[in-house]
Amino acid sequence: MTTNRTATMELPEFPWPKETMTVAEVAATIGRTPKTVRQHIRAKRLRAVQFDAGGPYSVHRDDAQAWVASFVVGQQVREGLDRMVNRRRAGLAGAPRPGGLRRGGSRP
Repeated sequence: MTTNRTATMELPEFPWPKETMTVAEVAATIGRTPKTVRQHIRAKRLRAVQFDAGGPYSVHRDDAQAWVASFVVGQQVREGLDRMVNRRRAGLAGAPRPGGLRRGGSRP
């Protein structure tokens, strides 16, 4: 019987400064730029409220935590990706480089 490791994985819990935060506060907490946070809000990946058109966004702590948790990749997924990358690298090891270039940048 196989177990789902992602279900038992501990999700990161960030120390959110307040219950309702600005874009800048969310960005500072997770170590990203406010621009990145706004892009995720506009793409509807992060829930936020904007009371006035063009005004600042407000993000609830629970929505921010759920958004961050959605980026956690489980062990099984990481292992599968590692295998895929290693197979691809092994297959490309002897393949000619695009444009006829060899390692070192010289032409044949």
